[in-house]
Amino acid sequence: MNEHELEQYIKKQAENIPTPPELSPEAVEKRLSGMPQKNKKPLRPRSGLVAAAACMLLLLVGGITAKQLLITSPPKKTVKPETIAENPAPEEIPQDISGYENAYEVLQEYREIQEQETDMVFEENASAADADRTRDTEKEAFSPDKQYKASSGSGSSDYSDTDVQVEGVMEGDIVKTDGRYIYTLQKESVGSSVTIYSVNGKEVAKVSDIDMENCNVNEMYVEKNRLIVISSLWEENNRRYEDKDIYYPSSGTTQISIYDIENPAYPEKLLSQKQSGNFKTSRISGGYLYTFSQYSVNTAKLEEDTPETYIPLINDTCIKSENVRCISNDASCRYMVMTSLPLDGTSGFSDSICALGGADVYYVSNENIYCTNRANSSGSFGRIFDESFTNISKYSYDNGSFRFVAKRKVRGIIKDSYYMHEYKGNLCYVYTRTHSNGKTSNGIVTLNAHLKKLGELDKLGKNERIYSSYYMDNIAYFVTYRETDPVFAVDLSDASNLKLLSELKIPGFSSYLHSFGDGLLLGIGQEESNEDNDWEMCAKLSIFSIQDNHDIQEICKKLLRSDSKRELFSSTIAADNHKAVFVDEERKLFGFGIQYDTYTQSKLDSRYEVYSYAGNKLQKILSQKNVFSYSDVRGIRIGEYFYVVEPEQGITVYSMPEAGQTKPMQKVN
Repeated sequence: MNEHELEQYIKKQAENIPTPPELSPEAVEKRLSGMPQKNKKPLRPRSGLVAAAACMLLLLVGGITAKQLLITSPPKKTVKPETIAENPAPEEIPQDISGYENAYEVLQEYREIQEQETDMVFEENASAADADRTRDTEKEAFSPDKQYKASSGSGSSDYSDTDVQVEGVMEGDIVKTDGRYIYTLQKESVGSSVTIYSVNGKEVAKVSDIDMENCNVNEMYVEKNRLIVISSLWEENNRRYEDKDIYYPSSGTTQISIYDIENPAYPEKLLSQKQSGNFKTSRISGGYLYTFSQYSVNTAKLEEDTPETYIPLINDTCIKSENVRCISNDASCRYMVMTSLPLDGTSGFSDSICALGGADVYYVSNENIYCTNRANSSGSFGRIFDESFTNISKYSYDNGSFRFVAKRKVRGIIKDSYYMHEYKGNLCYVYTRTHSNGKTSNGIVTLNAHLKKLGELDKLGKNERIYSSYYMDNIAYFVTYRETDPVFAVDLSDASNLKLLSELKIPGFSSYLHSFGDGLLLGIGQEESNEDNDWEMCAKLSIFSIQDNHDIQEICKKLLRSDSKRELFSSTIAADNHKAVFVDEERKLFGFGIQYDTYTQSKLDSRYEVYSYAGNKLQKILSQKNVFSYSDVRGIRIGEYFYVVEPEQGITVYSMPEAGQTKPMQKVN
């Protein structure tokens, strides 16, 4: 055994030797603190190196020889690199570390990596990958969140509202109603505003405006007599500290404002709260608002004795040291920031926590919060993000309090909150995996309450990627696509023995799935069409039957073309923002914004359309043209009236058809 092999073997043996108190990492650090150091930059502690150092001291101080180690435990046979399988199984991430000191060390490490990167010949490629990463994380602000029928409110309970992924966990949007009033938000050149309309059947009247300067409103909620508005501030682009003539660029500030709207004509602002970072998403559960933002640190301005240079702020105070965490082994300058705020408007934040590593996708169940982000590729200096692994961290929440539960690194990429589902305390998720040869495959996994793997089905939809996913109790439905549209149904009843129930291959794909009552599943997506020898990519509506043992069958479909039937492309907002889709399962109605790109028109044709399903046919019953923005328009039902709401333009009222009818919806003046 040569010197290098001996060194490696000693390090491995060190991992199995209990460390005496006098040789703990703290004691070793103290013992070495008096020695001269060539490099005074703090380094992030690595448990393996500390253990190896302790082992060497143990050999010297305790009198244990390398020969004794070799006799008591012969080395195992070395595995040659070429025998290692492609994409080995992900390792478990050690329990997270917390505190200002650890956060500073991680950020220092990230800064050193960045400095090394400047000399890398692959800097241009890395920057492009980082830009792609930024686009992915920004898209999460519009991550799919669905709609539900409200059961209570300050007015009539017979109205639709923003759908939710998890029953009992509310989600925000740009249009809300409580059955008596409709609330819309608009973005303007000097800020944003919320407009309140009273609605009584066909009568709609503007009641009041709430102007908010120097901000963009992201979304809002209406809970009883409270209006909760979440916005991004403009003037918070920099931090300045009075005792230092230095400005510290930050990644933005998220503001939450609560208004008393008991009298909507005179809204009264109760309080405003701020948290560092760009707004990502939010939820309401159990009387608390949970808000998530992402804060990026300018590592060029780090000052160890000034936490404000590297710790996110809650209002004007740094998050407490014990609530600062590191959720992955990857060097990072991104924080995930989450807060809880009582909805009564009488007090500030109840709890706050931040985690280095950031988060791209958030899934919130009734008891837990799951945050995911892509893992860094090894040897990539933290700039290239691996297409094969994802970090998952789990927090429980209750009455506004957070508690870290577990974290794990898993194979595959989880791109959307609707790819995850909590069933009987276990986490289920679908993923896409990219292999070293560039090919892809998909699968579904279940993890237990501590994120330990229970079961998996993999190699589904080879050379394709997932376009949509939807869960109903113990059944997972998801769609992959390349040339055909496989729709999979998987039984989750036995978490350790997942069963593929059905697989249907049809042309096109569904980028949106939603239950449609009576054993039906609604799909909205696209399909290539070659009518009259003209190639087209048309929006597609599908009705799937899932009644007979979840054997999926497409029983009805419709390709959407403009009146001229000469479009090159048509697309719906459903793929990008599920909140913009209206679904009424009882009446078998659904509506959405759609855009037609035609040969004969010089501009895009944007509309809001509603479809009815009856007699195994899909019938268009409303098409409102000249919609200002097909992505922002919303459809709301209150009683027997339907309201097409354009926040920038106004509200149009239509009469609702009776259940099971496909008569056109009539405009009401």
